[in-house]
Amino acid sequence: MKQESLRDFVTNEFESILDKELNKLKLDPFKRAIHKAKAMTEVEAYLKSLNAISQSSAITAPLESAFSVLNELIGIACFSEDGESRHMWKKYSENNKGFMLEFDTSHDFFDSRVSDSDSLRILTPMNYSSERPKDFLAELNEKTICYTKTADWAIEREHRLIRRLSDLREVYKDIYVDDFPFSALKSFTFGSECSDETVKRYLPLIENESPNIKTYRIRENREDNSFLKESCITLNTL
Repeated sequence: MKQESLRDFVTNEFESILDKELNKLKLDPFKRAIHKAKAMTEVEAYLKSLNAISQSSAITAPLESAFSVLNELIGIACFSEDGESRHMWKKYSENNKGFMLEFDTSHDFFDSRVSDSDSLRILTPMNYSSERPKDFLAELNEKTICYTKTADWAIEREHRLIRRLSDLREVYKDIYVDDFPFSALKSFTFGSECSDETVKRYLPLIENESPNIKTYRIRENREDNSFLKESCITLNTL
């Protein structure tokens, strides 16, 4: 087959043939996107090795396609191991004005896998790496896409919980939420810059919902620049 006809075949025919074959496998939509991305990328790399297409051109954008599919299928909730990290409080709580939820990660809410091979419905720690995989395509799977970041992010000590968007509630355009049971919540901590008005507004709601949830407020020790975690036993202690 001439290079021109080979290029035309891949551009016009191969993707549709691949789609038909993938349909026969009846894969989970996420796994299907991964399989397609790997196949299309490998074909493109092969054509480039034959100089059938230029190194700078691209017949497809398979990885972008895979991520696009992901965005339409799944939602990701992010958690951190470190509840006393100044970096996390500053970056994710509007500079200590917000609050932090502590969860019991042994609760069933954090493991809703539908099978032993399900790697997306269980709380999973991130993998931080300073190097790209030696064979990226061979290692392309759910974990390398969803649970891998560069070493620059290691300070956040992140864990992720992934759910299907179809199992969540869309509260605004492209914003989805899930209701967690209060039995999974261990504590509620207000930031050091959180206003007294905010604390007094939310504290009764927490105590009424579940008296077993511990409530704290962060105080900053100006002498040694450390965090002090004080208990909010009653409103009178604020």
